[in-house]
Amino acid sequence: MKRFFTVLVSLTLLTSLLFAAGDAEQKGEKEAEQVMLYSSMQETQLEAIKTGFMEKYPNIKMDYYKAGTGKVLTKIATEQEAGDIKADMIWVADPSRYLAFKDDGILMQYESPEAATIPAVLR
Repeated sequence: MKRFFTVLVSLTLLTSLLFAAGDAEQKGEKEAEQVMLYSSMQETQLEAIKTGFMEKYPNIKMDYYKAGTGKVLTKIATEQEAGDIKADMIWVADPSRYLAFKDDGILMQYESPEAATIPAVLR
């Protein structure tokens, strides 16, 4: 069940990024020309995500910072303290961190059009 939850949260976050980038691209927003992902995933996984993203959104450059979860969290904390978090998306191994990110106020509100299809017990 824990693995299912991790996969569900990860897919939800990736879908959110894709919809947000697509909306920004359609609106012609200049700040959406680049998307940054901070992650503790494997290099091959990140390259696959980057390739798929850039195929779908060729006008938006995707880049990523890859490190262990601890280093990603340190980078985020340092940037938060400076008042300028560079990550558009964060994908780390510990799903409980997302609740801490929410409590810290560093996550943007997003209402997915697919939310209605997710069983209430999983929301």
